Amino acid sequence: MTTLCQSFFGGTSETDPPLFKGSWNHYPDEASFQRVLDSLNILKRLFLKLSSRGTDAYQHFSLSMQSGAFLQLILTLTAITSRFCCLAQELVNITDDLLLHTNRLRIAIFVTKVLPSSLVIPEEKVNAMVTMVDIQEEHDPSKGSEGSDVSSQPGAPVMHPVVTVALPLPEASEQPPNREAVPGLQGPKPTRSSKTDVAKPGRTKPKKKSKRDEIDDIFGF
Repeated sequence: MTTLCQSFFGGTSETDPPLFKGSWNHYPDEASFQRVLDSLNILKRLFLKLSSRGTDAYQHFSLSMQSGAFLQLILTLTAITSRFCCLAQELVNITDDLLLHTNRLRIAIFVTKVLPSSLVIPEEKVNAMVTMVDIQEEHDPSKGSEGSDVSSQPGAPVMHPVVTVALPLPEASEQPPNREAVPGLQGPKPTRSSKTDVAKPGRTKPKKKSKRDEIDDIFGF
């Protein structure tokens, strides 16, 4: 991978740090990409094999712990195989990413999509299509002059003018019609209702006492 990266800058020395800070001015051939892809596939198979063997060893050590013999040694070997399995899985993931990006880079440089010959439009047909488009634009009724008569074109709808009559609105100064002059609208004139005296609530006046005389005292009046 380091050699592949250096080939984009036109250098082969690994002790030249400023080399990788410039812009790309070279690119490797397709055979170099293929060799790198083959090497990555081999590494991936190796890491998968390492992960598979580590898983088998971990299961074997887990069963051996049930006997209780050499328990400390078996625990140590179980921990080592567990770490190896995790490391192998991480290496498999890294290799997958390298394969993906390297293959994308190879496709972007060397693989070009060419239009099939059956889909290529001949030049004569292209010119004919352009001419027909120009003719349609010239005879487009929507792009005619403003003073052109639309009804003279075939198939155009005939538009009849609509006459509108404005009715005079009553002025604000006009008086409302007299009720007596209009027949059929006469009726009894409203009469004023007689006013009724309504007794207002208030204090009752005390009755005046008549003067008593001697005769009244005798008869008890």
